[in-house]
Amino acid sequence: MINSSFSARTGNTTSTGGTIGINSFFHGPAALFGGVQYQTPVDGLLVKLEYDGNDYQHEPQFNNQTRRSPINLGVVYRVTPTIDLNAGIERGNTLMFGLTFHGALDKMGVAKPLDATTPRVLSMRPTKEPDWKQTVSDLEAQTQWSVRQIQRKDSELNVVLESVFGIYVTERLDKAVAVLHRDAPEGISRFVFTFTEGGIAFSDWVVLRDEWVAKRVRYRAAAEQFEAIAAAEPRSRSDFAPLWVGSPNKFTYGYAPTVGRILGGPDGFLLYQLGLVTASTYRLSDDTWIDAAIHFRLVDNYSKFKYTAPSNLPRVRTFQREFVTTSRVTIPNFKIMHVGRLTDDQYYSAYAGILEQQFAGVGGEWLYRPWNSSLAFGVDLNYVQQRDFHQDFRLRDYKVSTGHATLYWDTGWENVHASLVAGKYLAADKGITFDVNRRFRNGVTMGAYFTKTNVSSLAFGEGSFDKGIYFAIPFDAMLPYSSPLMANFAWSPLTRDGGQRLWRGNSLYGLTSATDKNAGKYASAGSETWHRLNAEEIAGSNATAVAFYRRFREMAQMAANERTKHRCHHRR
Repeated sequence: MINSSFSARTGNTTSTGGTIGINSFFHGPAALFGGVQYQTPVDGLLVKLEYDGNDYQHEPQFNNQTRRSPINLGVVYRVTPTIDLNAGIERGNTLMFGLTFHGALDKMGVAKPLDATTPRVLSMRPTKEPDWKQTVSDLEAQTQWSVRQIQRKDSELNVVLESVFGIYVTERLDKAVAVLHRDAPEGISRFVFTFTEGGIAFSDWVVLRDEWVAKRVRYRAAAEQFEAIAAAEPRSRSDFAPLWVGSPNKFTYGYAPTVGRILGGPDGFLLYQLGLVTASTYRLSDDTWIDAAIHFRLVDNYSKFKYTAPSNLPRVRTFQREFVTTSRVTIPNFKIMHVGRLTDDQYYSAYAGILEQQFAGVGGEWLYRPWNSSLAFGVDLNYVQQRDFHQDFRLRDYKVSTGHATLYWDTGWENVHASLVAGKYLAADKGITFDVNRRFRNGVTMGAYFTKTNVSSLAFGEGSFDKGIYFAIPFDAMLPYSSPLMANFAWSPLTRDGGQRLWRGNSLYGLTSATDKNAGKYASAGSETWHRLNAEEIAGSNATAVAFYRRFREMAQMAANERTKHRCHHRR
């Protein structure tokens, strides 16, 4: 032994966690471990042999395991480039089977053979007015967006849309243009799609009909091509003549499967539940609506869920077990919401009711977000009360005011976004949250966050401070048909009471996403749109590089001329 100090660990390394225990590295009892793997002649088949020095008799929470042998044996078979099947024998007495999915997040994408067939693009144009009602039906079938109005002035056709969900905006716009080009009279040379939500127009997408068609029906050299679709600030079109006006759909509903999971807890590595949620919206007006949802917990292993973590703070999240196990039918959301616009760049919202799984109350939000800007700033204020464990309309005694100021920043580098949040959290602690994420060209997002408040590490408890990672994957990247939904996965090592924010949903930053300068730059990996967007980005980068080089060369020549003049003057 190098030094006797290595024979034992010093300090209590399990009291709070969240810090790097450098003084404990290589200290305390140790055991030999290691393994080998062999690539068999069978393509994709691996055999693994491992020696495990752990005797499993000192596990946390008295979760000791019987071990008959220190030798583990396993096989791995790669079924496809993204799927592995695993099997093995662990500790000499446990059989193991597994299914592993893996792959590059930025390469996720599948073809859409189950989508409705997009109309074929032809050079010719109709000579008469179409049946606009049928056109609207086809537009909604192709895009899954709601059409509110079609209007015209001279050679411009304007389509007003709402519920413009889904991150693959450009792909859906291409489908919409294919329908309009098939039906719109020959005198129309420009299509404009206005994206709205809550009665607010957020963005116009302008399509040059001739250029869009030319790119699809004949070859054109890169120097002869121009941008066919571009975003622009929305403008009023009160002088346009309506061709078709739809009545708002007052009541909408849907349902979706749900998956709940708790990883790495003391009651088991994986606690899960499978359920079904039905969600509905009733619109009182364009800018005011009621959201409601009912959740049914169908299958789970929550009978193993026994542990309620201790806490030195108001229990705003550590009653997790009680909330998820008390009732099989719950109401996760039942609120009224109103949104509005103060100026071109300022928005507000007000809401009241059941805001999330554990809290109900009232609140409001204000957001400053200029169109196409890299920066935005918002403030939310809320007064909430903790809900009963049954998650019906009953409430517990705990009440708190909570709110935050948030700065949003699109860094412009590799599509990395960051946000800084400061304010008062649910346990009445005060501090900041820093969040950073990256969104790939196919819309897949990965990010991480941490929160530090005025609660000490000792008072916070295990973990020292709140932190976590998350992923968001568009269903469009995984399914053989188009879907506006997003699969969200979040993992926090520990659920504690410090640094916890209200999960209120319907944030104004999400509601105003159509103003994002990167909207329209995402597509399913490998699709025609994905390749085109990548080519346009490379071309744009090359154009910027060429312009920079030319300017650099001009400046260098100017400097050389100045030096020549100075030398000539000195000689004279």
